[in-house]
Amino acid sequence: MIDDKIFLVLPTKNPTINLLKIINFFEKKIKILIIDDGSNDKIEYFDLIKKKKILVLRNKINKGKGFSIKKAFKFLLKKNIKGCIVADTDGQHSIKDIKKIYNIFNKNRNKIIIGQRTFVFGKVPFRNYIGNQFSKILFNFIYRKSFKDTQCGLRAIPKKIMKKSTNIKKNDYSFEMEFLIKFCLDSKNTSLLNIKTIYRNNVSYFNPIADSISVLKSFFK
Repeated sequence: MIDDKIFLVLPTKNPTINLLKIINFFEKKIKILIIDDGSNDKIEYFDLIKKKKILVLRNKINKGKGFSIKKAFKFLLKKNIKGCIVADTDGQHSIKDIKKIYNIFNKNRNKIIIGQRTFVFGKVPFRNYIGNQFSKILFNFIYRKSFKDTQCGLRAIPKKIMKKSTNIKKNDYSFEMEFLIKFCLDSKNTSLLNIKTIYRNNVSYFNPIADSISVLKSFFK
């Protein structure tokens, strides 16, 4: 029986076979919503997804990850759901970890769960290591927390938090940092889950300069 109380939200742009792998694994277990953020019309995987009758929302042009996630939330809030799992489709989140976060969230749908990767120098791309370390140190120093990953997109979010987060104004990658600042500083409401760190032939649309500046503005606004 498919769980229709928790949706798997998959924001994507120009998806690869990784998106199809996630869909193939979860399509008979959980409801799925894809947000296509201005993908190239020639991407073949959408033709395969159409045949599976998976829900797809489309941005005609690239609007940003934050915009896409909020668009998904606004759509899902009209349904009788308990919450959602948000996961990236670029291969950074293993199916095993998505399943793990879903199983934990399914037992307690009132708590936010944030994936936590471990960044080891030399084992991940340098720009990702520097960006993650800098934002993590700054976040933990300002808010006196002990997050080891502030940029992970794998998250379980209760319905009430989904509703509140649609008021976040950020539309790019900094939406995820704003989300942490607004909703995840109270440890009673948030659980941190260790997940696998994957950076292998991934296609990322994170701009190390522009997006990092936008994230920094969340700290110093």
